Amino acid sequence: MSLEEKFEREGLKIDKERVLTYSGLVCPLDCKYCFTEEITSTHRENASYLSEKQFDLLRQLPDEVNLIMLGCDTEFFQSKKDSLEVLGKLSNLNKDISVITKLSLPQDFIEKLKEIDTKLNQKGNFLTFSESIPCLESAKE
Repeated sequence: MSLEEKFEREGLKIDKERVLTYSGLVCPLDCKYCFTEEITSTHRENASYLSEKQFDLLRQLPDEVNLIMLGCDTEFFQSKKDSLEVLGKLSNLNKDISVITKLSLPQDFIEKLKEIDTKLNQKGNFLTFSESIPCLESAKE
């Protein structure tokens, strides 16, 4: 079995220089335009943002894969505690990290995200966000 097949079996999709992560967590936001229900209509048993197997595989990413895209099938910040824990662990992998959100994030949480970005910047990496239109309030920050 190839490395790419191992990744896909665990919910990680390598696409050129990036890897997309799939958690098996249902998004609680129920957006009308959302496609993720086609992917994940019910929670997988023992679903988490990233499983230990996924973390292990992310440590083995080929050098040309330099971007980890989190929460492609869910709202990554539905649990702020869990999302910060995942970001903290991933910040040691020397990869850029991208997160998509639809939530307006509180200022104290944004400050914690800035700390993670600073840690990434020290290694030459960065944390990027894509936000949906409903997030215009926190997008400025």
